[in-house]
Amino acid sequence: MTVIFVRHGESEGNALGVFQGSADYPLSELGLRQAAAAAERLAGAGAAAIYSSELSRASVTGDIIAARAGLPIERRRALGERGFGEGQGLTWEQIRERWGADVQIGAGQIPGEEPLGSFRERVGKEVDALVERHADDLAICSTHGGVVGMLVAHVLGLPADERVRMRVSNCSLTVVETGRGRAVLTSVNDDCHVREIGA
Repeated sequence: MTVIFVRHGESEGNALGVFQGSADYPLSELGLRQAAAAAERLAGAGAAAIYSSELSRASVTGDIIAARAGLPIERRRALGERGFGEGQGLTWEQIRERWGADVQIGAGQIPGEEPLGSFRERVGKEVDALVERHADDLAICSTHGGVVGMLVAHVLGLPADERVRMRVSNCSLTVVETGRGRAVLTSVNDDCHVREIGA
């Protein structure tokens, strides 16, 4: 079994440098090119199914991958990014101005943000369900950077309140396989197919 998690292409929110969370931002022109490159990379992977978050930056990325692979796509709410409440649409500098220089994302200090524990549980359940569903084949999931970070923490068995400090580049691939009855990470932040785009 293999599940390939693809972070969406660059969005307009990424280009603006704001926290997007569950707010919907479309792909930028660069993001569309990145998605096409990811689709080309994955075209011969032999996927049996393709899933995506409901948010457009991930769903359009997924649509491009699915069209190249000749497969339908299924939207999964659980693959959506973590909500940042009143911090959505703000830059890090604006968040610090509003809630103080010591504010921490995910610590419950921003009104309306999705609790870190709830986010971890949501992502963990979804990863486990996909691993079970695709025990004998390969699936591709178009999702978000925060989701990828949480799935890495889940697969590694880190404490529920611990966050993984890692880069998740736009349209990078993170791969989870099962071996001897357990999920293992075999690739993280593989972005070789998009490094030269927009350079």
